[in-house]
Amino acid sequence: MKINNDNTNDISSNNDGLNFNPDVKLYNAYKKYDTNLITDKDLWSQIKDLTNDNFLRYYLFAKHMYEKVIATSSNDIKKTIDSVVLNIEKAELRDLKLKKLSIIDSIGNAEYHYWKEKRNEFYFLAGEIYAFIGYEDRALYWFKKYHYTNLLLKSEFKKEISLFSFRNITKYAYADLLNRTITVSHPIKMNDPFDSIFLLWANSQNLKSLCERVQHIETYSKSFDYFRIRSFSKCNYKDTLMWSHYGEEHTGFCIKYRLSEHFINEKENESNSHMYLRSMDYTCDDIKLCMKTIDSRLAFTTKHSKWKYEKEIRLISYNPNIEGHFDSISLDENSNIDAIYFGYKCQEQDIITIKNICEGRYKGIKFYKMKLNPENVYKMNIEKI
Repeated sequence: MKINNDNTNDISSNNDGLNFNPDVKLYNAYKKYDTNLITDKDLWSQIKDLTNDNFLRYYLFAKHMYEKVIATSSNDIKKTIDSVVLNIEKAELRDLKLKKLSIIDSIGNAEYHYWKEKRNEFYFLAGEIYAFIGYEDRALYWFKKYHYTNLLLKSEFKKEISLFSFRNITKYAYADLLNRTITVSHPIKMNDPFDSIFLLWANSQNLKSLCERVQHIETYSKSFDYFRIRSFSKCNYKDTLMWSHYGEEHTGFCIKYRLSEHFINEKENESNSHMYLRSMDYTCDDIKLCMKTIDSRLAFTTKHSKWKYEKEIRLISYNPNIEGHFDSISLDENSNIDAIYFGYKCQEQDIITIKNICEGRYKGIKFYKMKLNPENVYKMNIEKI
């Protein structure tokens, strides 16, 4: 039961070299296996005697031996488990080394390409194995890495973008303005339990109903706790429905954010935290939770079509280093709040407070007040203040 990366790229490896080279032998055997030319048994017979220090070899050895453990009840199970763990540890060392390779250094490096292709499967396998032997902390560590690399998707938006956020008057909204942050929240704090499908799919009880091996389920389910979300909209200050639903019945305010190219295209980093922007997909189709795999778009950015009026664009964050339901992400120096629109019924004291907080913190910020349009009450006017 995995969330699949829905933006996978095929990377071919460089198999140049002589036949006696153990790396070449490994890659040639795996290439045949990967294209269904040979079976698991054939693959193992061709690589079992290899001893080369290679990420792909360690991954395949760990996987094969783990399957052997699952399938057997022999007295050699401890010895086999020790071999599994040893190969996981060796693969981890190669993983760290390969991650440090620059793009230039990696050109022509077959091990690097296979690592990029298979590392996510390895991370999930390592999490499952450590959970199987009762090392929950290590299992959680690997499941976190799995989620991180699985979400290394290019943002849907390539250049800076302006988005709107309708807010209530709360101390949390004030704190974001004061600290130049955007707070992301765990979906469990949202008012709609069906807002993010992964919240239902990754429930441990649901996962247990989907698979035969259940030792890793609790830890895997826990690894989803580090996903957090912030909703923005392409609907602007003119949308009266958004004011009613999310602007505290017109007593709140609407923020116009300008998010920089750097902010919305976060690069791979050592903290294993990642965020990206995606437009929501709206559907009338039935969605069942009995699927054994779920892609990231369905998991995080799919809602029922009745919400289509929101024109939501979602910031999805995964930060395994922060506990709790909330995380505050700092705006970079090229991101800004360009304008704030105060609701038709926003109190004067709230307007003064927000202006005092923002002036000097946000370059060139402008303030507007929504006003009644006597010519058409369903289309408000705005007044610069």
